[in-house]
Amino acid sequence: MRTPSKFVVVFLCMLAGFWAPAIGAAMEVVLPQIASTIAISGNAYNGILLAGSLVSAVCYFLIGHLSDRFGKKRLLFWGTLLTFVSVIICGITSQAYLLIIGNAAMSIGGAVLYVNALALGCSSFEQHASGKVIGLISAGIYAGRMLGPLLAGWLTAVVSWRWVFG
Repeated sequence: MRTPSKFVVVFLCMLAGFWAPAIGAAMEVVLPQIASTIAISGNAYNGILLAGSLVSAVCYFLIGHLSDRFGKKRLLFWGTLLTFVSVIICGITSQAYLLIIGNAAMSIGGAVLYVNALALGCSSFEQHASGKVIGLISAGIYAGRMLGPLLAGWLTAVVSWRWVFG
């Protein structure tokens, strides 16, 4: 099997770094529209927001250990799959509890993407180039943080909040 180019690895890590915070920030923007569409109570509304931020904060420490134990590539694959499935769940659900579970799962997957994108990108280059790699991947992460709410708001206004997740 041919090893991908280092630049392809960095691009994919930037993409993973972009997607995780973009979809997390999008949830914050579309949640008022979701709440009005599927009649979410105030407690469930707070639960959805709390599930995302609390779960991801707790997972960052655990994911580093799991990546060392099971491998960065393997965990990145499973994190991408978890994020993809949970985004679909959030997009098709009409129940608040599924939205809470979906957002929590999406946050776990996003944390896996975030942590492993940086680790995998840095391990693909020599140590003297790791600063540039961290800068590129961080640019992808912050572009996701910036463009996620913008794209989510546009999709919600033009089509539907479900398109943000689908």
